[in-house]
Amino acid sequence: MTNDDDVDALEHAVTAAMLRVFDKVQRTRKLTRDYGTGDRLTMVEAEVCHLVASVEEISPSDLADRIGVSRPAVSQALKRMRAHGLVTVEQLPDNAKARTVQVTDTGQIVASGVGEMHRQMAEAVYAGAGNNLDAFLALFTRLDTFFARVIEDSSQDEID
Repeated sequence: MTNDDDVDALEHAVTAAMLRVFDKVQRTRKLTRDYGTGDRLTMVEAEVCHLVASVEEISPSDLADRIGVSRPAVSQALKRMRAHGLVTVEQLPDNAKARTVQVTDTGQIVASGVGEMHRQMAEAVYAGAGNNLDAFLALFTRLDTFFARVIEDSSQDEID
């Protein structure tokens, strides 16, 4: 086996492992769990609480962009979250079209639960990674760019 064959085999193994992880992440985004309030929430709903709690002011469309889901998905999540008393959505006084999302005290409990989950993940995944975290970030940044192009190309194919 040549060195090129070794590299090809390693690239194939890494790609296969990465795609398995992506599949599991996608499936877990749809699962529900209790983040400390007694309500069962999807990971998207919980991540919304976490993000809203971490910024002073955010719009529903900014939420969609930052968590990587569609605006209708965020709208549906916000509707369920308002029903659970996790967030409020209010119009801005100076712009009748603009809305802002705020986390409630109950939503803050969820946000803290998500923060704990992030801590556990960091402990499980990054322990001992040290300086490799820069490489992880670079890898995921390239993956984000690659899949954004795949989505854009796919959307163009649907239009054509």
